[in-house]
Formats: sequence, C-alpha cells, structure tokens
Amino acid sequence: MKPAADLDPLFRPLLPKYLAARESECATLHLALQQHDFEQITDIGHRLAGSGSSYGFPAISAHGRALEVAGRARDGDTAGAVIGELEALVRAALAHL
Repeated sequence: MKPAADLDPLFRPLLPKYLAARESECATLHLALQQHDFEQITDIGHRLAGSGSSYGFPAISAHGRALEVAGRARDGDTAGAVIGELEALVRAALAHL
C-alpha cells in the first residue's frame, strides 16, 4: 500500500517513523486483545482513525474507526480480524517505502 498521491511533501520524510510506530501498535493491539483490554483497543483505534489519512493512508484511518467500534462493543472477533488486516496494511506500506 502506497501513501495517497496528494500527500503533503512535508509528511513524506515522516512516513518510515509513522509506519514503524503503527507496526509496534499492532503488537500492542494483539496483546490488548489477549488481555481483553477493550479500552486500549478503543483508544488506539481512535488515534489511528485520526492520523492515517493525514499521513496519506486512509485505509489506516478506516481500520482505526473499525477498531474503535469493535473496542466499544467489546467485540473480540471483529477486533482480531481488523488487527490482522491493519498489520498486513502496515507491512505492505513499509515494503513500498
């Protein structure tokens, strides 16, 4: 997954650090899911929803919104599926840098 073509050029140098932090958050999300920590899933989802599009990754924002909804609903099955998809998106984005 590549960043959106209309991404502000000032953000481009920040992408590796942004995506590495999201990769780390995926590990945190997996642990939160194992511990049934839906508050943390909701919080991380909220942050992702707000940041992904700013960095040219609207799919990250969409997954963040889905995590936020799943976290509030305490829906571990959906949260787990979304975490897996998010992890794949982030790894694909890192591979395209």
